Amino acid sequence: MNKINQKGDFRMRKSFHLTGCIAFIILLLCAAAVADETMDQIANTGKIRIGWRANSPPFAFFDNNANQHVGFSVDMGYYIAELLSESLGKKITVEPVTVTSQNRLAFVKENKIDIEMGSTSFTKSRNEEVDFSIFFFFSETTFLVPNASPIKTLEDLNGKKIGATKDTSNLTALKTKQEDKTLTAAAIVEFDDHPPGFKALQAGKIDAYCTDRSLLEGLRIKTPNPEEWRILDFAIAYDPYAFMMRENNSDFRNFVNNAIVWSIRTGKYYEMYDKWMGTKPVKKLETSSQKIRQTAINTNIIIVAVSIILIIWLVFFYGRRLTGRIRYLSNVADRISVGELDTEIQVTSKDEIGELAESIARMQDSLRLSLDRLRRK
Repeated sequence: MNKINQKGDFRMRKSFHLTGCIAFIILLLCAAAVADETMDQIANTGKIRIGWRANSPPFAFFDNNANQHVGFSVDMGYYIAELLSESLGKKITVEPVTVTSQNRLAFVKENKIDIEMGSTSFTKSRNEEVDFSIFFFFSETTFLVPNASPIKTLEDLNGKKIGATKDTSNLTALKTKQEDKTLTAAAIVEFDDHPPGFKALQAGKIDAYCTDRSLLEGLRIKTPNPEEWRILDFAIAYDPYAFMMRENNSDFRNFVNNAIVWSIRTGKYYEMYDKWMGTKPVKKLETSSQKIRQTAINTNIIIVAVSIILIIWLVFFYGRRLTGRIRYLSNVADRISVGELDTEIQVTSKDEIGELAESIARMQDSLRLSLDRLRRK
């Protein structure tokens, strides 16, 4: 009876372990399938769906004249599509999708887009719902005011009407300052997007508009008179930018991360940066950072070349002089050794003969005087 029970227990344990192994394998397969979902979808459809904002210059905005999205993040999106084409061995086209600050997170989660690329800040709460790429830019939350405004400090904003866009980290930072009494604004006015907020500022309906410094600069320079607007010189929060993707798609996330790193290593990142945030538009693939690096390389080459030439000249020049001195001193020594003390040594130049030759000359004079004294005695 005990043997039967032992056999039964063994079979049950064996069955349990087998079932556990099968379940574990199924979980691994499911995880692998989920992890490859976005990459497989891109490979199968031949396109990548990218969410871009319509009014977030210089990162992503819609150019009505060109009838397409443009900006730093847009160029980065097309760059990633090019790398995907090379990696997958087929042409990957870009399907642009316009997103807003309110729906961008939902579009990523609901698989309406493969990636959101704009000026989205990484936050802990967002990271609980979606995955983020590595940071590609850092900005700070601050304020835009009319140039004639007396507002210069955070304290100057007390009692003022301040605008911000809904569902942004800027609005969160603003409300945090309000809650901890660091700021006591008369009102915080929420807008659906940046342009309506800026229009309210232009119309005098609010005293300041709050968002990322880079976005404020984009809004300012697009106006007919940029000098009429001023960005304040302090920040209430700092904003690391990253691209949003669905969770559990590590292959795609790693590809995007590698693309960002590769763009930096090859200089493509700096080309895009100079194009949208530099002082002049880029016309060639030579960027400011590349120019700096090339200038440094050229300078080092010149320094090394000049140093080599100087060393060769010093060796040649002083070598000849040293050889001449050695020959002269050798001759003097020979003459002293054979008793030719009456030979007059002409010291014509200290530079030509050197201190040692002068010392020998003085020694000869001393010997000559000593011999004269001995003769007199």
